[in-house]
Amino acid sequence: YRSKWVQWVGQSFALLGLAVPPFWLAVMLMLVFAVELGWLPTSGMGSIKHMVLPVLSLSWFSLTFVMRVTRTSLMDTLDSEYVKMARIKGNPEWVVIIKHALRNALIPVTMLMGMQLAMLLGGSVFIENVFRWPGVGSLLVNSIDGRDYPLIQAITLLTSTALVFIMLIVDILFVYLDPRIKYE
Repeated sequence: YRSKWVQWVGQSFALLGLAVPPFWLAVMLMLVFAVELGWLPTSGMGSIKHMVLPVLSLSWFSLTFVMRVTRTSLMDTLDSEYVKMARIKGNPEWVVIIKHALRNALIPVTMLMGMQLAMLLGGSVFIENVFRWPGVGSLLVNSIDGRDYPLIQAITLLTSTALVFIMLIVDILFVYLDPRIKYE
């Protein structure tokens, strides 16, 4: 949707998502949906309602960042020669976008999503504190405060191992997205 209102709305949403820090968004969401409207609980664990605000505030930045990179990558891919050739062959526009352009545009997006997932593992400390969730981030902060070095090392090892596996899965996905990539 180049130069259309849909693009303007999407760009504005993504820019706002990149400008708002997740912990501030968490407090604002809590203020609106929990305190003012009373729809969702402010903290604790129990039902799906308890997960809505933490998940939304934790994934907000990643979602908008992936959205912007996907758009940029897709716009670059749509201007390439093989996409023009697919259009000249008479393929419908949705086939050109899904089969030819989006598959190649997803290569940088896949890498970014893997990195964002890894950042979510470490970046959840603030959200856990705002919503009073007992998670790995809170455990790490408490172990640093208590100088519990074996626990700090275990959490670091666990997070590093998760990061390695996430990046391994991303590398394996590259082979399926782009058949030109071969691992020997």
